[in-house]
Amino acid sequence: MEARGAPNYKRLVRFPLELGLGRELLVSPSTEGQRYKLVSMITHHGRKALNGHYTADAYCLNGQWLRFDDASVTAISTSKVLLDQAYVLFNKQDTN
Repeated sequence: MEARGAPNYKRLVRFPLELGLGRELLVSPSTEGQRYKLVSMITHHGRKALNGHYTADAYCLNGQWLRFDDASVTAISTSKVLLDQAYVLFNKQDTN
């Protein structure tokens, strides 16, 4: 029996570099809103969820984004990050 897998839809989902959560979304309404910065993401490349290829992008402290693709690591622009088809986003709370 061949595993077919679900299709990988190529619909662009926009996401911000900075995410703000208002007080109404937090457990304690007395808490001020929180801000989160995008620090890394995983992208799936391929037509089906069961096969294809994954890459990871990570934000470095020097302000540069890096793409990890198997054995290669290359610098990429912020605009490239924002145009990719993100599979998983990782955000970190901004404490500044």
